[in-house]
Amino acid sequence: SWTCIASSSDGTKLVAGTGGGQLYTSSDSGVSWVPRSFNRSWTGVCSSSDGIKLAAVAALGQVYISEDSGASWTARDVDRNWSCIASSADGTKLVAAVRGGKIYKSANSGATWSEAYFFETDWNAIASSADGTQLLASAEGVMLLRSSDSGSSWIGVSNGIGYGGRTCKAVSMSANGQTMVAVASSIFVSKDGGYTWTERYPFSSANSVACSADGAGIFLPGLQSLDSGLNWMSVSQDGRAIASSADGSKLAIIVTGDRIYTSVTVTTVGNLGYLRGDSTSAVELIYSGNGCFIPISFVGTLYPY
Repeated sequence: SWTCIASSSDGTKLVAGTGGGQLYTSSDSGVSWVPRSFNRSWTGVCSSSDGIKLAAVAALGQVYISEDSGASWTARDVDRNWSCIASSADGTKLVAAVRGGKIYKSANSGATWSEAYFFETDWNAIASSADGTQLLASAEGVMLLRSSDSGSSWIGVSNGIGYGGRTCKAVSMSANGQTMVAVASSIFVSKDGGYTWTERYPFSSANSVACSADGAGIFLPGLQSLDSGLNWMSVSQDGRAIASSADGSKLAIIVTGDRIYTSVTVTTVGNLGYLRGDSTSAVELIYSGNGCFIPISFVGTLYPY
């Protein structure tokens, strides 16, 4: 029963959690997996950019920290009904939220924790920029908040996202925190660090979203955009949660009651890279400059090299 997943920046190291089972890690882009830690109802995982520092939270459990890519884990803070967690690129700054509780932060890789936001509600998603200064947090049917000072102060997001029954279910952002994505009944995108928001897709039932480091790639189970939400394409694999490499070329999706699915979406740059497909496959490409093409639609199964 897969519940959550996170990726290193190069997409080779993955960590995934289960509901009532163990944590699992992969060091080969999801080809093989190793069970880690112990049985918990894992609700959130995050990773440093190099995949060495990991953090995980569990419902009615503690915050669990690993500094060796998941080989060993240390329990931190106290038992709470944790719902989500996010990390800076170096794994030093962490922020986590409690369902029916508050938001907490750590500036020392999870060794100690302090209160970041006092309001108690059902927090369900949280995201961090690479340096840990820009944060975005959502709660069910209540609010969407952003912070630009590592959680010391928070400001409510306007445009009605998260209000009036529009429960925000997932958030993500680019490495610099300027491109932010919030998924409610629609998909909203901000290009100015959360000051202003635009509805970019009128309907979504997804509960997870991931961004590439530059904010151009926005990935949801079953849907993705390669131009910050201006255009969208349907993809074959639906699921509960999704993780992306920094360049958006490697995706991993978990499906509750099923498996973990991975995808590689780019080829080697230059005339050495190529695509291979089955006899009924087809792909439509658009030239993006610098000798590179972007797929905008496809049919069948394609294999990039």
